[in-house]
Order: sequence, then C-alpha cells, then structure tokens
Amino acid sequence: MLIAEDLNGHSAIIRDGFDFWNRQKGEKALPSWQDIDPSKMKPLLPSLVVTHVMHDPLDFVDRIIGEIVSDKARESSNGLYWSQMPERTSESQIWKAFEEVVHSRQITLKAIPYVGLHKEFLRIEALICPIADQHDRVCKILTFVDYISHSEDDVISDMAQADLPALEARL
Repeated sequence: MLIAEDLNGHSAIIRDGFDFWNRQKGEKALPSWQDIDPSKMKPLLPSLVVTHVMHDPLDFVDRIIGEIVSDKARESSNGLYWSQMPERTSESQIWKAFEEVVHSRQITLKAIPYVGLHKEFLRIEALICPIADQHDRVCKILTFVDYISHSEDDVISDMAQADLPALEARL
C-alpha cells in the first residue's frame, strides 16, 4: 500500500494528488465519484486524466484530459477505447498499470517511458487512483501525471554514447 512517505522526493503534482485522493476517500476503502470535488483540486486539473473503466471485457476510455497532459500527447485519446489504440493495448505498460489498479483496488505510482512528441521527456510519473461505483467496484481512475525531463547528466551521457559521425551525417 502506497503511503505519503513513499512520495518524498516526488513532485508536488504527485504528492498533492495523493493527498487529494486520500481526503476524498476518508475512512472508506475507495472514494466514489460523488466524493470527488473538482473545486478542491483546481491546481491539479491541468495534470489530471479521468479514465472510465469498462468491464467484461476490460477496457479503458479517457473522458477528461487536463491541458498539460493534452499538450504533451501525440494525439488525443479522449473518448477512444484503449484496446483500439496501438500504443495502449493490453501489452502496454500503461494498460498493465491500470489493470493492476482495477484488480488490486489500490492507489499506485508508476514510472512509464514517455512516448509523445516532446523528446525532452524521459518518462511520466503517473499516480493512478481508483474510484468506486455504488457496487464498490472500480469504475473510474483518476491519474495525476507529471513529466520527467532528461537531466543534464542524462544528456551528457547520451552525447558521450552517441555515434557522432552518424549524427553529423544526418545534419
């Protein structure tokens, strides 16, 4: 089970998303959609994705995508079934992370390689938070997303390992 101390060293988006989810669930195992008050997470909304969970068969559909997430995406996934998207099929890391949250009913933090258009990002950190329906099964997932850039050391290391003649030939 993820606890606040596990998030030391992570961004404010991840820590504040965790605190928000815990406040909304209170003493319950999971918060319900009715527990979610967007006015209490306004600073987090640009980094939030709300995903609906389909059961039998399992699938996911993004329904709300924050501005920061949308701006960094290769293309909009809003309203699309993940099973229809080549980069999000059941073999992808993001699908496996969401599937784990659906079955475990536990909040989780995952580092997932970034595959969008902005090459300065190495990975995303996704705080994946389950939301329960009236039958207490996971029906939605709130995901707080932070983008992790290549550090200066990563760039220097990449340059040191690069095939400079091949790079120069492309220029």
